[in-house]
Amino acid sequence: MSIDVVAGAVVSHRMATLLPQEQLGWLTAATLAAVVFCIYTLDRLIDNHNHAPTTARHAYYAQHKPLLIKLMGLALGFVLMALFWLPSAVLWWGGGLAVATALYLFGVFRTQSRGWFEAGKDLFVPLIYTLGVWGTAAQLQPAFTWEMATLGVVFWLIVQQNLLLQAYFESFSADSGHSLPIVWGEPTTRLVLQIIFGLALVLAVATLVATSQRYAVRAAVVLLAMTTAQHVLWQNPPRWLPNDRYRYFSEGVFLLPLLVW
Repeated sequence: MSIDVVAGAVVSHRMATLLPQEQLGWLTAATLAAVVFCIYTLDRLIDNHNHAPTTARHAYYAQHKPLLIKLMGLALGFVLMALFWLPSAVLWWGGGLAVATALYLFGVFRTQSRGWFEAGKDLFVPLIYTLGVWGTAAQLQPAFTWEMATLGVVFWLIVQQNLLLQAYFESFSADSGHSLPIVWGEPTTRLVLQIIFGLALVLAVATLVATSQRYAVRAAVVLLAMTTAQHVLWQNPPRWLPNDRYRYFSEGVFLLPLLVW
């Protein structure tokens, strides 16, 4: 039920709140978890509304739709109550993201044909996810440092790498569709993944060299490990395709920030 995605979001958010000093708001983290669960679940349910389930995970969501709707209701109820106690900066930031996400979900719902809009999901989702996970952490900080900004870009690249990676593996069993790997083709997708890895590598290493913050060094090392693990993953698809091993590995990457808690 997307628990792994929710856990990854909260763990990554926790790491970001430690830059440059610990400013963790547990209510903000809990609200983030509830929102990520709702968005991820609703996105899968809308996919199933637009077409028959194409993956085992989509089939699971179709089978347990009534339960998932009830859980989303509980999560949304918690979010509404939390609004009264969230810091104002987080509240305004979250409000903007809520509007953007609502427009995105509405667009997906109205897109019955699998066109370029749906392929664009592969670019929009990582940005919104990063702004939610890293951006809310930045709102809790007294100052926005260059380390926070640079590592935030690295995190966005890792999320983008992750989504393209999963879509790339899914394309091996899809006859048709409009995910970016299917639209681009395998050579272009592999090139884009290589470029993303290179950019993340350069920015993370630059932070390691230039920063004087000890925790920024630790965070940069973890982000390096995350992007490298994903880079290794797509080098050998036959090894990771059986039983969706790639999915468990790629989503488990977002638990690596536990190492620097």
